[in-house]
Amino acid sequence: MNIAVTRQVFLTVWAVVILSSCSGSETKSDVGTFPDTVVADEVVAMVNAAPVTGRDLASFSIAYNPATVDSLGSRVFNLELLNGHIDRLLLHQQAAAAGIVVTDSTVQWFLSRLYEAMANRNFAPALNQAGLGAADVERTVRLDLVVRRFIETVIASQVEVSDEAARTWYNDNPEFFEPRDSVHARHILISNGDNMIARSQAISDIRARAVAGEDFAKLARENSQGPTGPRGGDLGYFAHRDMVPEFADVAFSLKKGEISEVVQTSFGFHVIQVLDRKTSKQVTFEEARPDIMAYLRDQELNQLVQNRLLRARESAIIEPKFDIGGLTQRESATFTR
Repeated sequence: MNIAVTRQVFLTVWAVVILSSCSGSETKSDVGTFPDTVVADEVVAMVNAAPVTGRDLASFSIAYNPATVDSLGSRVFNLELLNGHIDRLLLHQQAAAAGIVVTDSTVQWFLSRLYEAMANRNFAPALNQAGLGAADVERTVRLDLVVRRFIETVIASQVEVSDEAARTWYNDNPEFFEPRDSVHARHILISNGDNMIARSQAISDIRARAVAGEDFAKLARENSQGPTGPRGGDLGYFAHRDMVPEFADVAFSLKKGEISEVVQTSFGFHVIQVLDRKTSKQVTFEEARPDIMAYLRDQELNQLVQNRLLRARESAIIEPKFDIGGLTQRESATFTR
């Protein structure tokens, strides 16, 4: 089906870490570094009497994106991080009041998936750099999962999407459902870099070998510098708009089995071989309905979460513990309260 559906992910967006003694030492009440840097045991704000520490902010940021450890020296980044954490904290407080809990087995299952996903992303060094450990990650994950369950049960129960709304969306967005030609192709890529003349010659030599009858997939596995190289350069089926124009124009001009001339794009030099061509049929409303309904539910759920946060902030007592007067106009706009 050719419907572009952007699913909203609430797993890590609306969670909270409420820590006051997570490192075994007392937290400091006076902030001397935030927002210039994030120091683990400084209290940077109070939200409905709950402390927000530098450890809370660093743990949430690094747990899902280790590369952000280098951004913890950016004032604007840290202010945005605090704002996001306040939202998570407000939702977590509501979840706790609603009696939402998650089991230890659920937390451990998610932690194992998280560590697996982060295995090659310098996760441990980033945690060490910020003075964090496994216990911090577990607290972050546990509270994130509580908020996720709150959203998926309590808030999501208010979502209503009618067949009429889905059909209206279908009728208003015909470009997602119209028939589209597609090709199944593979390619060999020599990426851009130093000595472009040599690279151009290299791809020309490879093309000559393919045209002479050498196995295209084998040449791709041995020579292609693109991510599809290990699978013989196979790109699967794609529509014209799925690729950059220079590549797509050539691919769609080829007959089945034909090998292209060298094609240059912003990625480098390509040789393309078309394996198959087909035309998809018009997607009917009944075929598209499940995806449309899911998309509209996610949109409405996202709006309900945003509305709930706006109301929560209106009644919340939020006390910054850093120098608001020292912020620039842009930084003041970043930190909303």
